[in-house]
Amino acid sequence: RRCWSGDARLVEVAYEAGVSTATAGRALGGYGQVSDAARAKVRLAAERLGYRPNVLARSLIRGVTQTIGAVVTDIGTPFFARAVRGISDSARSAGYEVLLSNTDGDPSAEERALRVLEEKRADGVIVAPSDPAAVDAARRLLEGGTPVVALDRRLSGLRGADSVLLDNRKAAREAVAYLIALGHRRIAVLSEGSLERALAATETRDVVRERPSVARVAGYLCALREAGLEVDPDLVLHSAYDRIEAVQVVGDFLSRGDRASALFCTDALLS
Repeated sequence: RRCWSGDARLVEVAYEAGVSTATAGRALGGYGQVSDAARAKVRLAAERLGYRPNVLARSLIRGVTQTIGAVVTDIGTPFFARAVRGISDSARSAGYEVLLSNTDGDPSAEERALRVLEEKRADGVIVAPSDPAAVDAARRLLEGGTPVVALDRRLSGLRGADSVLLDNRKAAREAVAYLIALGHRRIAVLSEGSLERALAATETRDVVRERPSVARVAGYLCALREAGLEVDPDLVLHSAYDRIEAVQVVGDFLSRGDRASALFCTDALLS
């Protein structure tokens, strides 16, 4: 009998079990036809020799890696933190693990993250695109047979990619309509989305292709118009996606003496 030290290779497990290397590979990899007796001998030999299977090689044989990629813009926000928690819980319950990447809204970082997931052969990818029009990396994944799901916004013009979305314009319209029903007439809005893009999207009815913040400003505009209220550009406040800047913008607005009886924020981070 041969004695092995250290991590045993597959051929050593096969020798120990008295079977061919191909049979040992099938028994440990969970594919192909192997008798119960041979499978038991192989597993016993692997345990005795401390064999650790080559996960990458097994993945290449089976065509799956049991991993799902999640690419989000800011894991520090409550929305994406909860979304990633849900992705992780659902994936783990199905026997998958999640490879997470945070892009900080940088399209080049998103491109790199998607390329790495492609190289690692993730079985599927969930992405919250920083730029809905930047679809080259996602298109390569789809063309390679990897399912892609867009979270919180669409991948513009990319066929084959599913999306999980909120109706941001409707939600904002209902929120502002509620304020109007309370008697407010001068309602300010604070958003990273621009008034110009929201106006253009409202006119073309192409809000679904816009960022959530722009769609929410469009909902604000719709609620005002439905109530017969004029849109006052001075009540539309713009801030980067940053709480400190949002506080500064609102402080400056209040210091000007502009009278607003209510403030609608398009994102919890800005409130």
